[in-house]
Amino acid sequence: MVDPELSQSVSGWSHDPWALQALFGETDGARLASGRRAVQKDRRTIVLCAYENFFARAGGLFQVARLLPKTLQQHGERVLVLSPFHAALATAPARPSESPGAAPSPLQPCRETGETSVRFANTRVPLKLWEHTLDGVRWVLFEAPDYFRARGGPKGKIPYDYTGPDHPQAPSRLDVDSLFASAAVPSVLAALGLTEDLVIHAQDWQLAATALTVKQALLDNVLHSASVVLSSHNPYDRVLPPGKLGLITGRVHERFWPTLRQTPRRDGTLPVRRDTFYECMLPLLDAPVATVSKSFARELTVHPVQTAFFASHLQDVFRRQGVVGVDNGLFLDANAGPFSAAAVDEARRGNVAAILREKEDKRQVLLQHFAGYLQESARGELNAGPGRSLADLPPEVPVFMMFGRMDPGQKGFDVLARAVERIEPGRAKFIFALESPGGVERWVADLAQLASERQGDVTFIPDRMTDGYFDTMAGATYCVMPSLYEPFGAATEPYVQGTPVVACATGGLLQQVRNYRHDRASATGLLYDADLSSLAPADVAAHWRELLVAADPETRQANPVYRQLVEGLTDALLEAIAIFSQRPECYGRLLANLYGQALAFSWDHAADEYRLLYDCATR
Repeated sequence: MVDPELSQSVSGWSHDPWALQALFGETDGARLASGRRAVQKDRRTIVLCAYENFFARAGGLFQVARLLPKTLQQHGERVLVLSPFHAALATAPARPSESPGAAPSPLQPCRETGETSVRFANTRVPLKLWEHTLDGVRWVLFEAPDYFRARGGPKGKIPYDYTGPDHPQAPSRLDVDSLFASAAVPSVLAALGLTEDLVIHAQDWQLAATALTVKQALLDNVLHSASVVLSSHNPYDRVLPPGKLGLITGRVHERFWPTLRQTPRRDGTLPVRRDTFYECMLPLLDAPVATVSKSFARELTVHPVQTAFFASHLQDVFRRQGVVGVDNGLFLDANAGPFSAAAVDEARRGNVAAILREKEDKRQVLLQHFAGYLQESARGELNAGPGRSLADLPPEVPVFMMFGRMDPGQKGFDVLARAVERIEPGRAKFIFALESPGGVERWVADLAQLASERQGDVTFIPDRMTDGYFDTMAGATYCVMPSLYEPFGAATEPYVQGTPVVACATGGLLQQVRNYRHDRASATGLLYDADLSSLAPADVAAHWRELLVAADPETRQANPVYRQLVEGLTDALLEAIAIFSQRPECYGRLLANLYGQALAFSWDHAADEYRLLYDCATR
């Protein structure tokens, strides 16, 4: 079922030709409109283009690129996924020719052709085309000499990170590689014999320039009928100066790229042209911009984190192009709930004894794990008090877990650290199970210091847990998500494991976490926010900017917005402790609500809404 508000937004949307006409003129603009409308719904192929793939993963984008196409295909759509082959990563598979006598490569040369070429930077660049099948969906990976050579960071697996164990200062080529990926898409499709009835579904700024390259391919008769839509999983953007734009088009003069912006840049100068990937490419899309939750779609044009920082330069584009939210589905399998049906039914009728016993069993697995095992990289260890094993932790003492990547500009792990400092020692235990890329050494040091100062209460694992990750999530009393902003969020992951969530009231978390403070009957956790009522709106925006550019946790601590976030989280943690230790009937009801709330986020639902967007793009 499609959300009525989204349906109304999409059905009322109309193509605004201002950017196309400035770039291509009226005659070619009309040709492009014909090429868009010529896409036949019953014959179309959805081509999802993502920078990440099975062999190059960094976050939730790969999961979307895996799960959405699979579901679209189940709904009767023809689907193909295109992605670069990141050959320099430690996770890259061997090519078939490199593994004679070894285990078969998961890749094979594309059945239509194993080679093609793309025009880039005024020269022809050869491409090798590899394919594999994932969950029944065909993936084609394209490889080029001298492109997509990210080293992947300390562990060699992040396709956006050009540093590596032996190249700690390697310069980034991400913007050039992203332009190359967008340039390659039409050539790859033509080599595969796919030239008509195409809907290109680009993901994030790295593939945003397909909005341009596909249209150029239509005008050059490389493609015959196609449209482009885009999902933005995060507001990250990059500057696109004329010199780099010229790698994919000869139309680089400022007259081709008029700006809607009336406000100065951060350096005080007035823009004379659109000058970032998103600012240039979003107006060339054939549908509203999509993002990954309905709440975040609203925040992109109203929340100061976006309007004053990440997306300040895009506000006029968003207003003109439109933004819609399509909620992601579950990233984890949820074939069975975390608790027995009988225990859930009893808890909903007010008898929580059975569900609390089942949760206690999960807790004991966590306690035994951390009592007898400490990952080599961990800082600090948990115990039940000096000289006492964690296995003897009193039943009223909760265990909080935070998981995810160490992104100082988004995830708010330092907000949780400051809140922990405010909570009396011994009242709760805290597990920071994070993954730290390069460049966050000061933030790692901050959490390591917290673990040292709060021995017994805090353990910090600065890289991915190698053992017991999901058992820890299932056994935790609560998971904590103190995000500064969150396009979608991962509250549904703890729900599937049987754990409530304490989260900042932002983005997709607003939809995922049903707030105990507002509706105890259906609650799945607690939401908090910063009380900024005493600050003037202009000051709020300035303080958010200062917070987000801070070079280290210490710099943030005098910031009024930051202090209010810490206070809000501290209050929420104390309330969560009280619910667990003093109100077992309320905690049991939280547990009973988790699985049903997780199932509310469905890839079937997302597929239906994206199909509506695809229809819009070919009107």
